[in-house]
Amino acid sequence: MSMLHRVKCLYRVYFSRPKSSRILYRAVRDLRATRIVEFGITDPERSLKLIQMAVDMHQGPKGDAQISYTAIDSFDARSQSQSPLTLKQAHRYFNSSGAKVQFVPGLMSEGLARTANTLLGTDLVIFAEDAAPQSDSRLWFFLPRLLHAKSCVLQAQDEGENQGPSFCKITHAEIAQRAACHTRMRVA
Repeated sequence: MSMLHRVKCLYRVYFSRPKSSRILYRAVRDLRATRIVEFGITDPERSLKLIQMAVDMHQGPKGDAQISYTAIDSFDARSQSQSPLTLKQAHRYFNSSGAKVQFVPGLMSEGLARTANTLLGTDLVIFAEDAAPQSDSRLWFFLPRLLHAKSCVLQAQDEGENQGPSFCKITHAEIAQRAACHTRMRVA
């Protein structure tokens, strides 16, 4: 990684705004993430910076790993309360990132059910505020399939109008528990 990329990385990790996004940049840096999955794109600019940071970290003589970014979002069918982002706009915005970008339109649980086997070994999973249902869902059934032992799963939580969302970590044990609840209901 060049000196310029290191400075950019340090800036994003310690000084980026909003402050709540720093945990995402730290996760990309600490995991040396090559596979990122985002459920619900709330801030396309932040997502692009995450991808570029991952790409920058893996350039150079020691590694040219292919960075993979997948976004599962309703895109064209977004509600009025969400900022508009069409599938076409997303492709235009993210294709210059230098990563392999994949967009899955539709409901989160259905999109994950369709693509779970192609997302194995995901390093970082990010859920928008309204993307991860707390109740039993097909999403929790398929999510453990994506993860490995060092994967990090972060859920956005609304902190107020001016502060933006904060992110909390969802542990592997909690994911397994939610998946088990869904499996029991399916069997019954």
